[in-house]
Amino acid sequence: MWFKELFGSSCSSTDVGFKESRSQTHPGEIPAVSLMESVTGGGTTVRMLLVRKDDVAGHPGTARILGRNRVNMDMLRYWMAQCYGLHPTCTTAMNTTPTVPALLVDVKKKCIVPGLSGCRYVALSYRFGSAPHFKLDQVMLVRLRREYELNSPDILMSLPLTVRHAIALVEALGEALGESHLWTDSLCIIHENPSALAGQLEQMAAIYSSAVLTIVATDGDGTSGILGLSDISRPRNLSQEVIDFGVERLVVPRWEMLTLTERSNYHQRGWTFQEYLMSPRKLIFFKGEAHWVCQCRNWHEDLVRDNTIERYAKDGLRILVAGLPSLSSLETLLSNYNDRCLTYDEDALPAIAGLLAVLNRTFTGGFLYGLPVMMFDAALTWSESWVSLGLIKRTPSRPIDLDQEVPTWSWLAWQGSFQWGASGEAGVTHGPSTFQLYSLRETSPITEWYASSALEGRERRKIIPTWYKERERAKDHRQRLADGWSRHEAGTNLTRGWVRFFPDGCGSFVYRHHSNRHYWYYPFRVPSIEPSTPSYNPPQTRYLFCKTRKSMVLACSEDGAPALRFFPVLYLRKDKGRPVIGTLALSKQQLRRWHESEDTSSNCAKPIAHRIEVVAINRVVEFSTRSKEAAEQGGPLITRQEYVTVLWVEWEGGVAYRQACGRIEREAWERLDLEEIDLVLG
Repeated sequence: MWFKELFGSSCSSTDVGFKESRSQTHPGEIPAVSLMESVTGGGTTVRMLLVRKDDVAGHPGTARILGRNRVNMDMLRYWMAQCYGLHPTCTTAMNTTPTVPALLVDVKKKCIVPGLSGCRYVALSYRFGSAPHFKLDQVMLVRLRREYELNSPDILMSLPLTVRHAIALVEALGEALGESHLWTDSLCIIHENPSALAGQLEQMAAIYSSAVLTIVATDGDGTSGILGLSDISRPRNLSQEVIDFGVERLVVPRWEMLTLTERSNYHQRGWTFQEYLMSPRKLIFFKGEAHWVCQCRNWHEDLVRDNTIERYAKDGLRILVAGLPSLSSLETLLSNYNDRCLTYDEDALPAIAGLLAVLNRTFTGGFLYGLPVMMFDAALTWSESWVSLGLIKRTPSRPIDLDQEVPTWSWLAWQGSFQWGASGEAGVTHGPSTFQLYSLRETSPITEWYASSALEGRERRKIIPTWYKERERAKDHRQRLADGWSRHEAGTNLTRGWVRFFPDGCGSFVYRHHSNRHYWYYPFRVPSIEPSTPSYNPPQTRYLFCKTRKSMVLACSEDGAPALRFFPVLYLRKDKGRPVIGTLALSKQQLRRWHESEDTSSNCAKPIAHRIEVVAINRVVEFSTRSKEAAEQGGPLITRQEYVTVLWVEWEGGVAYRQACGRIEREAWERLDLEEIDLVLG
């Protein structure tokens, strides 16, 4: 039976059923049914669409049977025409300065031409993989400026197959819509000058956001090409899941995998992150099928032409593009990037430089190795995310200069998802009545930070974290509301018995900015960002300097605190037998090394303790609320606790290198044996 092929041989044929299904991503958009392994609940559920019968008037089907070998090119042209004509916001969605790359491919004349002001172009995003390593230099550029030189056999053989197919695809689609230029890294970036290359890489996000369309090839790599394009590439050999059900037919849509998980090798690569994210219009080839994703609609090849899915932009990116410096939204964005793989670990910063160049208009002062300068003290508190599979130290795989190494105080020095210890800065919420925030941390500086590319002999640049003064200004209710904000009365109770709390000085109101639906604790000034707004990023200098205090503490690997057993932590004490005064958040990799450093010959499990050196970097006030049910068991409904954020450091040649980040209760910190030091972080 066909359902046994879907669910497996253990499925009982007497317990299979159908139910009405709604899209998990956009409820109510596409009518569907779900085939359930068990009508009594549990088991696998497969969502399916009814195939349209064109010869039946008013037939409710929304799906279509695809050609096994060829992509429907007329459908692609229809999507382009619809979006170009009806979606003006897709051109300006990223609010970036319109950019024309220095070089473009003329797909008609088969040569490289200068990018002239106002020139429209299509961009290509793909996974290079094992494709030929074609790199453009000045000598090759002179040759490829000649018309039809890209058709030369030796050039064709040296180019990734995906690039060759993209050139032909743009030419085929452009016949109807006038597109004749393509941008692709292989042919439009000159690689021989490192400083010029770095400048071009910083423009990558702007290049993709300015493209009228980005072709996204997620299947395979540069050697695979884009299959199924008529008169361009080999057949795609599509295997569409079609189920005969009485006189009707059902298909299993593959595009839900695209919109829900994006689990292809393409989406595991670091370089493709900003390319995909910043492209306002995407023509995606996924699992052999074509898909259109723009700011307004999603179209899919297996849907009939008049069926579309409304597009909802991700809140996090929308908040940042609007100029709201949400540290939690930034954390989600950058953490998702950092989870991806790079062929060369030393590319961690270059692969995200373009996106940071766009976001530094929101975060005043730009970014220093991925840390926003305006919230620098809070950004230094990053640690492994609780959902991470484990941070892994990045190791350069080819010789690089010392000033190109990522410093240990940056999350870019590790691969894996991370979290900031104060990501709730300003307290983003969903509204006064549906407030679901249970804790919030506010960071305050305790020192002044300076940066330099050298340990001695060069002027040190002061890091100015403007957020903290702005936060105090915004809390002053005597001030006139900053532009774009409205004040809203906040009720006293939360849902499910939780009680609302407010950070120091915030009164009893919440605030909303006109640019988005979220609510905040105070109305901070939001920069007015226009496409012409310039971006600034400071020099990437790897040493940090400050005056602070240090102490020796005892770090223990286990302490019987069940609430923290899911996290790789060390517990901190002043001395053996004394109370726990804080915790240190290790990566899983570090925790393994911590245990491996001990004698493992004994079968007796016992806590492992060492004395380590920690340095103070900032102060944190944490506000939290408990449910009324929990409070009935003892303790207050609302708590306020103060901590000192510390870094575990190890020294080498007078430079301290970050090992982990943690916190110690403020009063307990003051009782330790503290020593004033001039800290140098590398």
